[in-house]
Amino acid sequence: MRVTSPAASAYGARRSHAWHLFLWLGMLGLAMLAGCGQQILGAEEQIVTGKTVYQEHCARCHGDQGEGKRGPLLIGPRHGMRGYGTAQGLYNYTSQIMPFDAAGSLSSEEYWAVLAYLLDANGVALPQAALSAANAEQIPIDQP
Repeated sequence: MRVTSPAASAYGARRSHAWHLFLWLGMLGLAMLAGCGQQILGAEEQIVTGKTVYQEHCARCHGDQGEGKRGPLLIGPRHGMRGYGTAQGLYNYTSQIMPFDAAGSLSSEEYWAVLAYLLDANGVALPQAALSAANAEQIPIDQP
């Protein structure tokens, strides 16, 4: 039978609590880092998804590279996305009017993804988080 003093027992309990606190803080730190990575990855994935959705639903009128065909030029220095003020204004228009032959037929995620792709292709500074109603009002698009 092992006998321990009360002081040794208290030391062991403090040490155990410290170890648990250390592990908990480490896991919290890893979770925060993973969350930051997901936001950045989410924005990049949104742009890639947007290019795919653009090719499937927009390219037939606006061209494979956004050069314009039946629809206006969307990628380039004279792109036709000006006049809406912010990314939110452009979303409001696009989600109600486009695609021209099936207006409103895409999901909101697909509309946001296409806009993220087009804005990125035109050099518009996007947030690290995926483009959405939460941040679109702060993204001006009417600058030359």
